[in-house]
Amino acid sequence: LVVALSVAACSTPATSTDASSSTASSAASSSASSSVDATEAKPTTDRSGAAITLPDSVGTVISMAPSITETLVHLGCADSIIAIDVNSASAVEGLSADLPQFDMMAPDAEQMAALSPDVVFVSSMSTVDGQNPFQPLIDLGISVVSIPTSATIEDIHKDITFIGQVMDRNEEAEAINAELKSQ
Repeated sequence: LVVALSVAACSTPATSTDASSSTASSAASSSASSSVDATEAKPTTDRSGAAITLPDSVGTVISMAPSITETLVHLGCADSIIAIDVNSASAVEGLSADLPQFDMMAPDAEQMAALSPDVVFVSSMSTVDGQNPFQPLIDLGISVVSIPTSATIEDIHKDITFIGQVMDRNEEAEAINAELKSQ
């Protein structure tokens, strides 16, 4: 987990040009305080600053980035993952070998929608030239949650906290963050 999260922190930050988010880079830096209260409430904006509506209970997810997939596994949510991006298959341990896999840059939205996920976690790096390949899922009413590439270690902690809030795994997220901070 530390290696994957460290790699994410060292990556060049990407910006989201999703129509529902504005100035993703500034929104991402402030989203930890605006996404959710410190209580058990579900976030109302994703880490890119886009408004989201989450179901009361998240039972099934599709993860379209290895760092997100790894975080979900470490939170104890591996059984909730019903599909992944092709890179997660080889990069993340603890996944079912028969999970459907999708290209994070050109996902098959029809096949993804057929899986009926409660939430689809995506990376902002999937958005190219202002085109969001997950827009068809959003148009179908599926909750698509964007997590921009982390620019700092603090962003990684915010991402873990945010994913924990979405998955109702707040205590697990706090424990992971405490472990990372102690290293």
